[in-house]
Amino acid sequence: MSAPDSNSPPSGDYSWVIILALVAFGAIWLLTRNEEGPLNSSAVGYDGLVSWALADQIDIRGRVAREMHTEDIGLRILPLFDTDLSKDFERPDEQAAYLKTGDEYDIEAWVVNEKTYLVRTLVIAPKWTRAMRHSGYAHSSLLLEKQDVERPLGQVENLPGRINRPELKTLSIQIDSGLFAGQTVTLYAPQLFANDLPSNCSSLIGSRAGHLLVDCGNKKSSVLALSDPDLLNNHGLTLGDNAALSRLLLRELSGNTTVVVDMSQRVLLSPTPPVLYKREWSDLLRFFAYPFSLIWLGVAVLSALAIWRSSVRFGPPRKMFSDGIGASKAISIAAKGRLLRLSGNDRELMEAQAENMLQDLAADILGPHRRADTMRQIVTLVARRNSELAAELSAANARVMTVRHDASLQHMLDLLTDFDAKLEKVRNEFGRTSVSG
Repeated sequence: MSAPDSNSPPSGDYSWVIILALVAFGAIWLLTRNEEGPLNSSAVGYDGLVSWALADQIDIRGRVAREMHTEDIGLRILPLFDTDLSKDFERPDEQAAYLKTGDEYDIEAWVVNEKTYLVRTLVIAPKWTRAMRHSGYAHSSLLLEKQDVERPLGQVENLPGRINRPELKTLSIQIDSGLFAGQTVTLYAPQLFANDLPSNCSSLIGSRAGHLLVDCGNKKSSVLALSDPDLLNNHGLTLGDNAALSRLLLRELSGNTTVVVDMSQRVLLSPTPPVLYKREWSDLLRFFAYPFSLIWLGVAVLSALAIWRSSVRFGPPRKMFSDGIGASKAISIAAKGRLLRLSGNDRELMEAQAENMLQDLAADILGPHRRADTMRQIVTLVARRNSELAAELSAANARVMTVRHDASLQHMLDLLTDFDAKLEKVRNEFGRTSVSG
């Protein structure tokens, strides 16, 4: 056994190199990609709230595809991702300026006001710029400007429009009284309503620094407002005891009924139950009206053509001629003569025709018990009855088989006709009927 070469590379499993390369590629892609993920599943979205509430048996819906009746909804959660409800968002040309904006979609002020009139609504103020959603990293430098937060709040009726931002990295609010007594709120870079609330607003959660949750309204309707979305969004639910407080908040504010997280740009809910149209069989008639009638007409024409074509194609065969098997010998020989003339092998084809005629006679007289030398067998059999006829048949066959190659076509046909006549006499001698009539 020879010793291993000391200069050869060491052997081993290098699959870890491939795994490491894939991990590095994935990390580079995550750091350099320039796509924003879905809003609801981002740090500022509310998919986490929906999943958390559903796990606690709270009837909450994150997406509503159809209009619902207001009596079916106990609380609408309405996050604002538009910093100006009076005009459409215009994207800045520079990427840095674009990342400082917080407009995810445009929603009009009258739509927001109509939403708050129809059902009890919790309006959530905007807080973070697009850069926070894009990076998933919360930092005070990524907060919206105060005027961008106050502007949409001032465009919604009955809401407080002034925001206070304490110079604190984090703020914990211990709730001592009210519906949420004993609970604690933890906020990063807190954003609160100013202490001097309007006369139509009362504080549900607050501290000396400001108010987090307020209930505002008039004799016709009331609206709830949350100054800091980090109490309920995906980012904020991970802070302190915010997740536990969020479940209690949803139950108390909705009265243990259905909660809808509404991020649509339309009113969505209707004050009256939607009219459900009862379908009937007569509804199918519209599929036979114009322009569908043209399609049905085409189907009918194609079906008729298919039936007609199948009846012709698969019907009984048409009879091309009125004559049957008993066609004239003259016509048959004339046709064979034409084939001989067109082929250029007149003598060979004539001999083949003569052999076929001889085999037909042998089949009639001898039946299946015939030998290879059919002509000699027939001549021997005929000689027992009529030696003269046997000699004539043998002579006619010899003339056919010994004709010259340069003989005329008419001469060949005459010889073939004479040979056929002798075969016919043999049939008559044995009481057989000609197959050609």
